[in-house]
Amino acid sequence: MYHITCTIQLFQLYGRNYMPQSEKKVVYTNQQCVGCNRCITGCPSLGANYATVRNGTFQVLVNNTFCVQCGKCKQECSHSVRQYTDDTTAFFDALKNNKKLALIVSPALYTVYPEETPGILGYLKSLGVTCIYDGAIGGDISALAHIQYMYEHPTEGRISSTCSALTNYVEKHKPELIPTLASVQIPAVCLALYMRDYVGIQEEIAYISPCIAEIGITENFETKSAIRYVITIEHLLEYLKDTDTASYSADFDKHSQDLGYLLSNAGGLKEVVEHYSATQETILPFSDLKSLGEGPESVSSALLSSENSFFVDFMQCEHGCLTGTGLQDRTLTTKNILLTYNRTRNVKIADFKNRRFSNPQEAINQTIKHL
Repeated sequence: MYHITCTIQLFQLYGRNYMPQSEKKVVYTNQQCVGCNRCITGCPSLGANYATVRNGTFQVLVNNTFCVQCGKCKQECSHSVRQYTDDTTAFFDALKNNKKLALIVSPALYTVYPEETPGILGYLKSLGVTCIYDGAIGGDISALAHIQYMYEHPTEGRISSTCSALTNYVEKHKPELIPTLASVQIPAVCLALYMRDYVGIQEEIAYISPCIAEIGITENFETKSAIRYVITIEHLLEYLKDTDTASYSADFDKHSQDLGYLLSNAGGLKEVVEHYSATQETILPFSDLKSLGEGPESVSSALLSSENSFFVDFMQCEHGCLTGTGLQDRTLTTKNILLTYNRTRNVKIADFKNRRFSNPQEAINQTIKHL
């Protein structure tokens, strides 16, 4: 077993026997719904949509008791009636009131919008953001915590915990799978805890996210109140659409030096673990909550069987955070996003290999030193 020399327990959960969900209404249907039912077709969560007559019109509304905030309904809706709330307005109001905030930025922002990112970061710093951390550092920490967890719990935690939509789904619709979830925080929370408890940052922390499902992390006791504001990339860009951010420029105060960036794409955790050569365990990448399935041949059944030994690297969106539901823009092309991702990925991997580690333990220890 490899020993990770930092306090990995800080980045693990209290336990998954009791997982209270936020009752915050995140996803909702606006008044323009035409009742086409496309949202129901795309939704993986039974009972999350219900038909009713509102203002004399047949419409499909959201039942937040069953909604897992994955955002698939929003992607399916061709009428732009599925919408959601986040902390964008509260974040900018806090800055207007001269509140000093620290910021985590998902790799999805600078991958999907590489030209706009420096101006956005510079503008936010001009408003009073004191420091900005590359969210890929959270991926560094989360990957190491997962590696440690695999060795310490060889028969537990068979599903990665990097996707909030997945954990919401399991907790609400498949509680029998709760013991199979790795007790590791999502990357953004790993980084927020590191900033607060290791670096000693006193300011409240905001997070620019590509994911609707991550909005609820501000109200979940499991995240230890590490993040105060979650701002989706979509709503951030809408808020800034009339602002000349191009006249500003800033870089991250701290960059990721390792492979955590890879966790922004589906299958990224599997790839990181393989580069560390940290385990011989079979790691299977999956996307789409419906892939968990039902019946004796399903992934769910295999996870619950004591006869199977494999680990599932799960992301709800096809290309992970790079195509997250909180950055939806119908003008973006997946091809261009993945080209940008692969360029950065290749640089990260080449740098990692050039360090010529003598063994996986040395690679892990060097990553910890970079933190």
